[in-house]
Amino acid sequence: MVREDLTFTRALLAGGIVALFVGSWAGQASLRSPRAVEGPPDGAPRRIVSMAPSVTEMLFALDVGDRVVGVTRFCNYPEAAAELPRVGGHLDPNLEAILRLRPELVALLDEQQDLAESLNKLGVHTLTVSDDSVGQILDAIAILGARCGAAPRAEQLVGDLRARTEAVRRRTEGLPAPSVLVVVDRSLGTGTIEDAYVAGRDAYFEELIAMAGGRNAYRGPAIPYPVVSVEGMIRIAPEVIIDLAAGRAAAGPEGALADWRRFPQIEAVARGQVYALDAGYAMIPGPRFVLLLEALAERIHE
Repeated sequence: MVREDLTFTRALLAGGIVALFVGSWAGQASLRSPRAVEGPPDGAPRRIVSMAPSVTEMLFALDVGDRVVGVTRFCNYPEAAAELPRVGGHLDPNLEAILRLRPELVALLDEQQDLAESLNKLGVHTLTVSDDSVGQILDAIAILGARCGAAPRAEQLVGDLRARTEAVRRRTEGLPAPSVLVVVDRSLGTGTIEDAYVAGRDAYFEELIAMAGGRNAYRGPAIPYPVVSVEGMIRIAPEVIIDLAAGRAAAGPEGALADWRRFPQIEAVARGQVYALDAGYAMIPGPRFVLLLEALAERIHE
């Protein structure tokens, strides 16, 4: 999957290593302000530490954000999460900082098993979930909801997300499926296209491309996030390019798009179908995956 900070994202990528809301999850505001509650049900944890941005967003979307007492230094959404005590990062969790918060539950990703085992040995309850696909994200929401005494909210949220993904499927059904290259990361500020990590095969973004009514332009070796040169892009000949890195450019998305215009030999550039997606949620496989899905569908079929 794609991780929270650029340095860590680069490390994972090099090693091979998301419109309008529906129903009660209307807009992003539902994640910004968790619903005030008198207290959790009996047996539900009252003090939760989250060890991943995606998990943090799930907890706040489940309206249990008021029980989250600690997060990683990369958990910046919603705003309330950005104000919570930090307990290190994905690669360098601070065990002492976690213990100081006296958590009744530490929520982690499956790949953080070493940390989970260390916490369990110290008598701290943990819960691990996965977020490598849309199905896993929905399952994780249900699992967290059940453990935190928020099963009805989880059911509602999962239902809303399923409805929105189905709406995208209906909207794109029967339309031509253009080849799409999603650039997950690249060097910025160089005035050219360098070190471009793209969505490879069997990766989270490939799933979203297909759900949005496109097909992944990259058909090379089965690497989740390969580096593709300009020459490689010319050979791949994508009809659409989605640049997720451009949103971080100092010159802004439009300035970053100028890098692409230097290469009219690339099919998508010649077609005028290169899009900069300036969205922080794009790199976080949490409940806001549906925003990325809708944005992809809009641009792929523009």
